[in-house]
Amino acid sequence: MIRVYENPDEARGILNRRQMSTVEDVPDVVLDGIKRVFGEALTPEAAVARLLADVRTRGDAALREWTARIDGVASDILEVPQTEWETAYQALDADLRAALETSAGRIRDFHARQPIPNWTTDAMGGILGQRLVPLERVGVYVPGGGGG
Repeated sequence: MIRVYENPDEARGILNRRQMSTVEDVPDVVLDGIKRVFGEALTPEAAVARLLADVRTRGDAALREWTARIDGVASDILEVPQTEWETAYQALDADLRAALETSAGRIRDFHARQPIPNWTTDAMGGILGQRLVPLERVGVYVPGGGGG
C-alpha cells in the first residue's frame, strides 16, 4: 500500500531522511505481497521471472491478467489516450500540479547526473544519489490501475 501524504512538507521530510538501501533489503510487506499474488513464497527475482515469462508467452492477455491479480483492476485498456491524460492534468488541483512539476524537475535533475557512476548530493533538498551495482537481471512493475 502506498501512503498518501496530505501535507507536502511532511512527505518532503520523509523522503529527504531516507537513505539509499542495498539490493539485499526486501521488506516483509513485499515478500507477503508476492506470496499473496503468486500463492507461494518466492524471491522477488523468481516472481519477476515468472511474470516476464508469462508476458513473453501470452502478451497482452498476460498483462491484463496480472493487472487484475496485482492491482485488482480488470481493464481492456492498455494505453490512456493523450486527450484523456491532458484533460486530467488540467483538472488537477494547482498545488498537486505544482508538486508533480517539482517532482518531474527533480527526476530530470537526478537523471542528468547519471553519467557519473556513483554520486550523492544534498543540492536538491535531502540526500539523493546513485550507486551502481551490477545485476544479472532487473524487472520493473509500474502499478497502473485503480487510481482516480
